[in-house]
Order: sequence, then C-alpha cells, then structure tokens
Amino acid sequence: MWISLVIVPITGISSIIYFKYCNKAFLRIENAESKMTTIIQENVNSARVVRAFANEKYEFEKMDKASVDFSNKSRKFSTVMAFFWGFNDGMTFIQYALTLLVGIYLAKQGILDGADIVAALLLMGMLIWPMRGLGRIIASFGKASVAANRIDELLVQTSEFEINGSLTPKIEGNIEFKNVSFKFNDTNKSLLNNVSFKIKKGQTIALVGKTGSGKSTICNILTRFLEYDEGSILIDGVELKDIEKKYLRENIKYVLQDPFLFSKTVYENIAISNSNTSKENVYQAAIIAAIHSEVLKFDKGYDTIVGEKGTTLSGGQKQRVAIARMLVTESPVIIFDDSLSALDTKTDVLIRKALKLKDDNQTMIIITHRTTTAKEADLILVLEDGAIAQVGSHEELVNMDGLYKNLWGIQGELYDDFNSLLDSEVNK
Repeated sequence: MWISLVIVPITGISSIIYFKYCNKAFLRIENAESKMTTIIQENVNSARVVRAFANEKYEFEKMDKASVDFSNKSRKFSTVMAFFWGFNDGMTFIQYALTLLVGIYLAKQGILDGADIVAALLLMGMLIWPMRGLGRIIASFGKASVAANRIDELLVQTSEFEINGSLTPKIEGNIEFKNVSFKFNDTNKSLLNNVSFKIKKGQTIALVGKTGSGKSTICNILTRFLEYDEGSILIDGVELKDIEKKYLRENIKYVLQDPFLFSKTVYENIAISNSNTSKENVYQAAIIAAIHSEVLKFDKGYDTIVGEKGTTLSGGQKQRVAIARMLVTESPVIIFDDSLSALDTKTDVLIRKALKLKDDNQTMIIITHRTTTAKEADLILVLEDGAIAQVGSHEELVNMDGLYKNLWGIQGELYDDFNSLLDSEVNK
C-alpha cells in the first residue's frame, strides 16, 4: 500500500511549487503582451504621424523588441510547463514500475497473489492519474487568477456617480465661482487657488492663460468631470454638487479641442447626441457651425463615412462637426475648450456670431490662446498659476500691464474694419 503511494507526496509538492511559479510567470507574460498590443494600437492610430517623421524603422524595432520579449517569456514558461508534465509522467511510470516490481517480489515470497497486485495497480491509478492531471488544471487556474486580478483592477474602480446630486433646477446660465480650489490626488500643489468670478446669463466669457494655468480644469469642474476641494460654485443660485450630474451635462455642452468622431456618416455623427432630432435641425446646426456647404461638396454629402476618429476630415472640419453635434441639443450653457483653434479667425468669429444670433440668452465660455478670439468676448478672465490675474473687457486689458497685453502685442492687433467685414459676411 505505502509503496504504491510513495510518489504521491512528491507529485503534490511539485504541483504546489509549479502553481506559485505559474502565477508569477503568467503575470510577466500578460504584462509583456500588454506592452506589445499597446505598441500595435499606437502605431495603427498614429500611422500618419510615424510616416510624417519617417520613423518607421524605429517603430519596427520597438515592435520587434516587444514581440521578442513576449515570445521569450512565453517560450520560457512553455519549457517549464513541458518539464513539469514530463516530470509528472516520468514519476507516474516510475510509480507503476516500482509497484509492479515490489508486487512481483512479494508474489514470489508467497505474501501476495496476482489479484492483490492488480488491485494495488488499480488503486494507484485512481490516485496517480488525477494527480497527474492536476498540473494542467494548475496551469489553467494560474492563468485565470492573473486574468481575474486584471479585471478586478477595473471593477474595483469607484463610479463617478457614487458622488452625485439629486436636484434638477432650471438652468439659465448664471454661474458664480466663490473661492474655488482644486488639486489632483497625486500632488499636494493646488492647480486652482481661491478662484472667484461671476458669469451672467447670455454673456460670452473668454478664459485666457498659459498652458497649465487651470483653464480646462475650470470647465471640467463646471461639468463635474472633476470635483472641487474647497469653495462654492453656484448655477443659478444652486450649489453645483447638489445638481444631478446627468442633468447638469444635458444643460452644459462641452466641445473639446480634439473631438472624437465615430466611424459613421457625417449625419450620424451630428445627430448622435439627439436620436430624435429632425434632418432640418441637423442641417441648421451644420449651417451655424459653418460646415454645411463643405459637406454638400463631399461625393455622398451627409452620407459620407468620416472614418475612424474622423481621419478623412481635416482638423477644422472635425471641430465644426463636433460643434454641430453640440448644437443639435439645446442647452443654456456651451463651453469651447480651445475647440475653435483649427479654424481661421474669420470662420471662428462667424460661428460665434451665428450662435449669438441663434440664442442671445445662451451663456458661452471659450478657452482660447488666440487673443483675436478673446477680443470678441463680453468678459475676459486671465489665469496665471491657478488664480485669476486679470478680469475685464479687451479694451480694458490691452491698456493694463499683464499677460493679456503681452499676448495681444505678440499676436498683433486687428484692423479697424475687421468687425464690419465679418458683419457683412454674417448678413449675406
């Protein structure tokens, strides 16, 4: 009996060691595969950038290095796995041989007969073969546990809607920041420091400042993509944190600098924000966004597929399609996060004037580095180091020493007749 089971502890101990190795090995393999697939994804999405800089050789070498690393780690594990299974098979055959030899010896001594030997071999098979199969189960379980841990990293992430409001007040566009401060969790330095300002219903506000001064952060806080740490923000007299996020975003539309377009038709990309909208509404939105006439020149017009991420459109066309998509849904507040940057100054001002003609009560917040764009705003807020450095109209700020005056001096003043030219274009 004990002779038949002498190898079982060895198989059990080797299986435990193999399981621990599998966890570490599969984690290394998964990380190597992740790096490789990331490189593939980046190069597929940035193929034109790679070609523009003639960087194909470097990207090929980077991909080859990641591929070889993944291959080597997989091959190393396959080698260990083959050794483990071969070891288990060898131990199984040794067990059978040892049991058979001892049984033959005991049979010659008259201690056992043939039936006892067969019974011992059958009993051993009932224990040994499941133990042998344990290696394959352990390998699969090790891989599954690593994959489960990677999935768990996503599942344990806190939902943004765990912090949510419950109020759905009527939003008209009156906004007030009172000593608002904000910092990211990974730093002790505040990005916004005691920011205070007021926006009245129907005003056009321009946020101007150096990169990293907190312009986009203000807009992300206003739409509750980020939660402010201190201070108070009032939307028509209601605390921002008390307003339901979904309802808030339905009333505050946000157009990003680099908008995402789906691999659908131009019409579908514009209408996607409001599935119940009419064709007339889509066309009107495109006209206001100054993209309608260009779409009609496409071979299939509004049925033209824009390609993944809008690759078949220029930067300015993508921004105008995104603006039209925003206009399909009525909202009292709209935010342009430098989303007019790819447009020429003339088209930029034409769109904003058309928006004002459409709804004079609409509050508009524009993040821009272009002082010719900021010039047309009712109020300009200049941010420096996360604080409001200057507030005023264009005429006030160009006569005041500071960042705005320096920017205006660098970019150049417009001609006196520029506005009259734009007015004539709008009235055509």
